Amino acid sequence: MALQDKLIDALGRFATTFNSYRYIMAIKSAFITLMPVIIVGAFSVLISNMVLDPKNGLASFSSLSFLAALKPITSALNYATLNFLNIGAVFLIGIELGGSTASKACFPACWR
Repeated sequence: MALQDKLIDALGRFATTFNSYRYIMAIKSAFITLMPVIIVGAFSVLISNMVLDPKNGLASFSSLSFLAALKPITSALNYATLNFLNIGAVFLIGIELGGSTASKACFPACWR
């Protein structure tokens, strides 16, 4: 067996063990649930910086300068998604951890 095969087997066993931890599964599930929010926030940053920016984006051209007036919309969208992501992540991680203990409460992580 080559060194590469041994390394692949060792890393596979480690990944399987690491992925079976309750806390890792809760974090993974919470971020999978939040993936649409992450994607919307990423696109708002992209549009804000590449299209609506009056210095570096398409709004720097005089014929498209009206696009600069739309930049506050994407800034608000960025604030509402990516900057509040941690609140949703903490809430969902708590719900996932509570659900893994087979709690039947509405918010299972709050009453432990």
